[in-house]
Amino acid sequence: MRTALQDQGLLPATEPYSELGFNVENAGAMWDMGMMEGEGDTTVVDWVLLQLHADDAGYSVVGSRAALLRSDGRVVSTEGSTSITFQEPTQGRLLSVLHRNHLGVLCTVPLTGDRDLIDLTRADLPVYGTDARMYSDGHMVLWPGDVSCDGQVKNTGRNNDRDPLVKLLGGTGPELEVVGYDQADVNLDGRVIYSGPDNDREWIMQTIGGTAGTAVRTEVMP
Repeated sequence: MRTALQDQGLLPATEPYSELGFNVENAGAMWDMGMMEGEGDTTVVDWVLLQLHADDAGYSVVGSRAALLRSDGRVVSTEGSTSITFQEPTQGRLLSVLHRNHLGVLCTVPLTGDRDLIDLTRADLPVYGTDARMYSDGHMVLWPGDVSCDGQVKNTGRNNDRDPLVKLLGGTGPELEVVGYDQADVNLDGRVIYSGPDNDREWIMQTIGGTAGTAVRTEVMP
């Protein structure tokens, strides 16, 4: 997985989800300094949010924790542990994974509470709803493009995900570029680009399924 944010020194030391309005158990959590020394498969890609859900009709959220995603696809704690703990017991609960500019997904297999390993890249893993994940290079991944972090990806209309790119860049020209850790950096390369090679709007269009201005991809979560 792309490690450009850490490679360029853009990855924030503090979890970003509290500022986005999420109720996070470990609000203000910072990575252990040793985590930033990882190389290869252990290089950190970005922060993610894990949510613990009750296995009931409403799938109510009973806990949320910020964690780190490595380039090998593993989610680890801020200290590098592959075992993530919540304040609430995990046995019989369900787990979802969210990212700040991707659509989240909920695994519908109840946790045993005994160091469960959930591989969300597997196509046969039971998840909530239909078409909740995107297929890419033999793996299931999260749908990209939710720049506004509202559970929808769309190119036009109110609260669309295109306008933040244009506003940040001040236009749509291929020569325009902003470097940094930003919601509009959909492909996580540390740059926000509207058009031209490696642009971010392309991922929005891919998620909604083409160029139709009215197309919308909605997060498949309870």
